[in-house]
Amino acid sequence: MQTKWVDLTEKKKQLWLSSWKPNGCWAKGGWLKPPYAMFFEASCNIHDWSYEYGKNESDRKEADEGLLKYMKQDVKKIECTIKRIYYYSWCYLYYFALRIRGKSAFYRNKQK
Repeated sequence: MQTKWVDLTEKKKQLWLSSWKPNGCWAKGGWLKPPYAMFFEASCNIHDWSYEYGKNESDRKEADEGLLKYMKQDVKKIECTIKRIYYYSWCYLYYFALRIRGKSAFYRNKQK
């Protein structure tokens, strides 16, 4: 079973963020970058953690579903309804792109 981000202490989270630089909301050389990616940075960092330490396809699916959940929580903070709709669409677009194209990133550097 993989260690979950929510189970880490704040100290361990900060240590990981300072020692291993997550790539935020885009893969190196990726073609899909949500607008205002910094808005989703914390959610994407949690997803990067899950991809780094996940072990199998179940972990990958859980990581992708977690990103969708956290991104939607980020969007709930937006007051303007039109902007919320716009950003919700990005949440789902990003989720589906990860489900389709994220497998190689998940399994990179893992022993099979």
